[in-house]
Amino acid sequence: MTNSFYVSPFNPAPFDAHMRIVSHIKPGSRVLDIGCNTGELGEQLKKRLDCYVVGVEMMPPAAEFAKTRLDEVICCGVMELPEQYPRSTKFDYILAADVLEHLPDPQGAVNLLLPYLRGGGTFIASLPNVANYAIRLSLLAGRFDYDTNSTLSSGHLRFFTLRSAKSLLQNAGLVVETVDVSPGLFLWKPYHAIVERLFGRWSWYRHQEYLMSWAWKTMFAFQLILVGRKP
Repeated sequence: MTNSFYVSPFNPAPFDAHMRIVSHIKPGSRVLDIGCNTGELGEQLKKRLDCYVVGVEMMPPAAEFAKTRLDEVICCGVMELPEQYPRSTKFDYILAADVLEHLPDPQGAVNLLLPYLRGGGTFIASLPNVANYAIRLSLLAGRFDYDTNSTLSSGHLRFFTLRSAKSLLQNAGLVVETVDVSPGLFLWKPYHAIVERLFGRWSWYRHQEYLMSWAWKTMFAFQLILVGRKP
C-alpha cells in the first residue's frame, strides 16, 4: 500500500457536490463518513451543523489528518470496518462521497454498511455520471480517455449511470427519495473554454447551470447525489 493520497479540499460553492451533500443533512446528526480522506467534509458538518462525525479512511497519513478534525477516525478499508467498529453503533447518516466507484464490489460495500444505519436513517452516495454528454460525444468520436481527476479517472473501477446508481441503493433495500446533482456542462472542453469563461463568474448563471443539470440529470450531471432512506 502506498502512503501517497489525494487531498480533496472542501468546495463551498453552493452547487458543488460537497454543498449539495451538506444540504441534505439535518443539524445535530450522527454521521459515518466513508472514505473521509483528511476529514474536510466532516469538519464542515461539525462546524455548520454541529454533527458528530466518525470517519473511515484506509490511508494512514490521511487518517492522521482526519483525527485532528473529526470526533473519531477508523483507519481501515470499507470491507474491514465490521472487524474494527461494532455494528451495534448506529448513525443517522452514512456518507459515501466519491468512494463507491473506487471499489471492486460497490454493492457489497453498501450492503455491509447498512447495519450501521438506524431505521429511518439516510444513506447518501455521490457517484460520477458516466452518461454525461461530454463522454457521449467522446465515444461518438471513438475515444474513452482516462484522466487524472474526472469522471474517467484511472482510479475508478466502476462506472455509473442514473439507472445503475439508483439500483445500487435499491438492491440494498434503500428507498431512493431524492437524486440531486452537481453540474457537469464544464466537462465538454469547448463549453468550459468559451461559455464558462464568459459567464462562470455570475451566480445567476451558476444557478441556471445547476437547474439545467438537475432537469436533465442523465445528460448534464457531473455527479449524481443519491439520498436513500432505510425503511
